[in-house]
Amino acid sequence: LQAKVFLGIDKKQSTLELGAICNSLEDYGCASRYFYRVVKEDPNHRQALANLAMSYARRGLWRVARPNFEAYFSLGGNAYDVAFWYGKTLYQLEGRDRGIEWYYYSLRMNARFDEAAEELVEDLMAAGEVDEALGLIGAITRGRPDKFPYWKKRLDSAPFLKRDLVREKDVVWRLPSLDGVYYYLPVILKKNGRLQFFRVDEKHKQNFVSVEVLDEHLVELPDNARKERATINNEEFEVEKFKLKDVIIGAWKKPELHLYACRGCPVSLGKDFLKSFLIEKWSTSKINYMTLRSNSNSMK
Repeated sequence: LQAKVFLGIDKKQSTLELGAICNSLEDYGCASRYFYRVVKEDPNHRQALANLAMSYARRGLWRVARPNFEAYFSLGGNAYDVAFWYGKTLYQLEGRDRGIEWYYYSLRMNARFDEAAEELVEDLMAAGEVDEALGLIGAITRGRPDKFPYWKKRLDSAPFLKRDLVREKDVVWRLPSLDGVYYYLPVILKKNGRLQFFRVDEKHKQNFVSVEVLDEHLVELPDNARKERATINNEEFEVEKFKLKDVIIGAWKKPELHLYACRGCPVSLGKDFLKSFLIEKWSTSKINYMTLRSNSNSMK
């Protein structure tokens, strides 16, 4: 490759490949030199701009990195890893709010980008924003962290399970959505149980749970569960209505939660639950949020 560069054969591509080799060796100073050569020759080369910006950022050269990121985006670049590293740059130069907005944006493009997900969750936890961190994990896993070994193990850790409880009137949940549609609340169904995500459901009246999820959490349907019919997404289901006591939602212990169970049911909290909250949906330029705030006049 170096010979090709010296001889001018496929010089631009060979220089990019040498920069990529430096990246793979985590020699970011070396990477910067090669990507800079391409950008100097072709200032509109998006791949080189992105890699140059990230190599500078990885070295902590935030102010040098920024104009290269912005040139990349101005040319229509939109890669999720570049967005994440631009977020890290803004975090250092403009503060936390601007930075994590781009972390979220990166995850909106690729929810399985672990580097961004893990850093954002850690940042939210360090700031004491545990419910938002949990809502994010719910969004990343679409409510099924059991299918993601890292998040399953992470959710079994003390910071998520051993929390100081809050009073009803103090409940405020800020939940992010990666798709602008679904929001998730963390729920513990039984004493010393594991976390289960319930989707916020503004369409249906009832709170639903699948029999499969109850089995996973070793929660038995009571003998006096009442059989009914329910329409879920225009499909009829036979459901069993029952109630659970002392269910923990976020960090609030709800004395009693009415649920409808069936095989294949969604796992969701509907309007019967949501009517106790003031709901606000809002967004930044990069991410959608839902805030649920206790409505003390309606909470019993």
